[in-house]
Amino acid sequence: MRFLAKWVAFAQLMPDLTWAVQEMQESGSFVTVRSRASGTPVAPFFGVDGEGRSYHVEDWAGALQQLSGR
Repeated sequence: MRFLAKWVAFAQLMPDLTWAVQEMQESGSFVTVRSRASGTPVAPFFGVDGEGRSYHVEDWAGALQQLSGR
């Protein structure tokens, strides 16, 4: 699946997805961006049925644990 198609599918999976930049740091030709994303999946997400729970992404493994209620 092409990159853009993956993001379109992701947006359909979480129609209330929000993404906010928290901090940006520049060092020479490198830029580091720290951001926060949250949303509520309307279907199973990576095989986990979130049952309408929203989640906050710090790491993907943590997000899947939140969705599964752990």
